[in-house]
Amino acid sequence: MDDNDRVEIGPTDVAFAEWAALGLTTPNLDRMRKTRLDRIVLQLRQRDYAGVLCFDPLNIRYASDSSNMHIWIMHNPSRAVFVSADGYVVLWDFHRCSHLSTYLPLINETRDGGAGFYYFV
Repeated sequence: MDDNDRVEIGPTDVAFAEWAALGLTTPNLDRMRKTRLDRIVLQLRQRDYAGVLCFDPLNIRYASDSSNMHIWIMHNPSRAVFVSADGYVVLWDFHRCSHLSTYLPLINETRDGGAGFYYFV
């Protein structure tokens, strides 16, 4: 998908054809996203935590399915995601980059992130 502000990346038509020939099906992304969020919420409730704030790019991706600037964020922390025990998801994204993640179904709210998050952890 190309909406002039993002490009949906993923397998090509060649890959889809090869998978079909092998009897494989594509993953159900909606179910995968919901399952990941449900796992986080379950762990939060079991521990009686109100929520979790994640700064690591892999944890941000797992919790929100947002993959903006993974490598850059590893050494310039300016993104975070908060997941509450009721499943509400807030993503802090790099300044002027919220349009790259607001279309994702798990994200309820986006805010501009700031450099130096790690100073306050």
